[in-house]
Amino acid sequence: MSSRIGEDLIDKFAPADVRATVRWLKDHRFVVAGSDTDRGTFGSYWVFAGEDTEVHVIVDRSQWLLDIVPHRGGHPIQYDLLVAAQRGQDYRDCFPQPGDEHLAGLTLQLPPGVSWLDTLPQVLTWLGSEAYDAAAVERARDQRYVRMWSDSPKARRLQRSWGEDRP
Repeated sequence: MSSRIGEDLIDKFAPADVRATVRWLKDHRFVVAGSDTDRGTFGSYWVFAGEDTEVHVIVDRSQWLLDIVPHRGGHPIQYDLLVAAQRGQDYRDCFPQPGDEHLAGLTLQLPPGVSWLDTLPQVLTWLGSEAYDAAAVERARDQRYVRMWSDSPKARRLQRSWGEDRP
């Protein structure tokens, strides 16, 4: 997909917060390093590359998501995990809705209730600092897993290892 077509797609279909976040990225020296449309899944993605960080903006079936690659050569991390870890909160406290109940209303932008524009600068600063805690991201991932699949054997093992019964 050409850069201009991709920008037009964002301008025309993205929620206001997504559009404002893309403008913020461009204003802060992030450049479009890649984009594509996967017509098989009705999705598109854009990779905004910073000095050492990539921000991935994804739309899939009209739902907008954000992933971040904190360091060159790393793997994308879903934004809800980063928000919870950066805040130093348990996943359930940061995102109190259990499991996939929020999908019933299919929010336009994930994570639900979180403004990308209001939170992305702090998350990016945290990722580039000595305060970044990869273990906190893993804890958030495990906590989200327990919230979504609380009856699974893995969830029960995680809960036992934490010494608790509630997801």
